[in-house]
Amino acid sequence: MSDTSIQERPPHQQRVIAEREARSAEYERLRAFVNGGVFAKLSGEERGLLKAQVKCMGEFVNILDRRISLF
Repeated sequence: MSDTSIQERPPHQQRVIAEREARSAEYERLRAFVNGGVFAKLSGEERGLLKAQVKCMGEFVNILDRRISLF
């Protein structure tokens, strides 16, 4: 991404940047939860699903990063 400020970008690029910020924050909160004490008390199935969700969310943030790098 170039040094152009977010406000100077076209609306569709602004939305991608905002989406990346929101998804990244959610991803970090879920990672913190998975690494916390409550996670160990969940059923094995739920832990597995949450781990899969963390992986998918990380991939989603990476895809958004790649899209932003093309701006």
